[in-house]
Amino acid sequence: TLITALENPKSRYWGCLIAAEMGPRAKHAVSALEKAAKDQYPEIRMEALLALGAIGPDASEALSTVTAALNDKSPAVQYAAMYALGEIRDSSSAPTIAKYLDSQDVMLRELSAWALARVNPDDTEARQRAITTLVESLKSDNPAVRGGAARALTDFPEQSGEFAEALSSLLADKDYTVVANAIQTLSSFGEPVVPVLVEALGHPDRRLAAVATLQRIGPKAGEAAVPISEAFGVADDPRLRQEVSYAIASIGPASADATGQLVMLLGDSDPQVVYSAIYALGKIGPPAKSAVPKLEANLSSEDQLLRLFSVWALLKIEPNNEKIIQKAIPLLTEALSQLQGLGRIEAAIALGEIGPAAKSAAPALREAEGDANPAVRDAATKALEKIGS
Repeated sequence: TLITALENPKSRYWGCLIAAEMGPRAKHAVSALEKAAKDQYPEIRMEALLALGAIGPDASEALSTVTAALNDKSPAVQYAAMYALGEIRDSSSAPTIAKYLDSQDVMLRELSAWALARVNPDDTEARQRAITTLVESLKSDNPAVRGGAARALTDFPEQSGEFAEALSSLLADKDYTVVANAIQTLSSFGEPVVPVLVEALGHPDRRLAAVATLQRIGPKAGEAAVPISEAFGVADDPRLRQEVSYAIASIGPASADATGQLVMLLGDSDPQVVYSAIYALGKIGPPAKSAVPKLEANLSSEDQLLRLFSVWALLKIEPNNEKIIQKAIPLLTEALSQLQGLGRIEAAIALGEIGPAAKSAAPALREAEGDANPAVRDAATKALEKIGS
């Protein structure tokens, strides 16, 4: 079906997009993509080349077509061709790629340095040249160049210490895509870049993106728990307060020292901030025991979501507290029929974690097995299994 779509001029463009999404699974469409890479429209040629790159080494039979596209009249097609060469990773293309290392086109120069390091992964000189070129590109006036360089640096995790600070500066970039690429690359490096991200927390224009990056790193960002929690003191923006809570939650028990700050947020004027703080307390678990009195007070609130979040957190903090369990069962049972999808899912999961003691919730869970939402149905079935009903 894909090949047929690629052969039809009216559906060729969409066929290329589908092939790119399929990646290596579209390897049998390489010949059809080669033809598409010679289409009269540059947009189709570009997408065909990107699809060949997504297929990777299995597209090596199209190497001559991809190489020829480096001479295309359209710069976008040239970029796609160089990208494809880097993804196909055929070492025989190295001499051709090297010819573009001194190109006047900044993007082509950046891509060629990256591609050469990709096709020669054991060439230390090529890898260092790529890093130098990409780091320099981080300073470009062109956001596409900055964003591309940030994304390309993902391929050099073992040398992240050389450019982590430069990459961190992009967390304050005015272009959303550039920031997103910087977050993705830094978070992929994990623990080694945590100190750089902690330093970035001190920069107001980088703070939100740094918190988002640490959230992605999760438990391995443990050393950042206290510095992150200190951001609450300067978090005038409710969104930042939420993101700080979610970052603490992703780190988990290692964020125990942030419990006091989170408890303070339970009195925040923004309900979403309160919910996120409760979620973080639950993720910290038993080390957040000092939050129990405040969370128990929420169980008498008129806000049903607040009650559900609070009882969920209490169960995580004191999973064997019979008093809490007895309070939790009717609240969670009620939530199965009254809250939105996500609330019903969490309620079912929590009842399942309580186990046989939650048998009184079995009728409501069986009813939830007929829910229109498949995730609710699945959670209810698993909960019933754990309860033994």
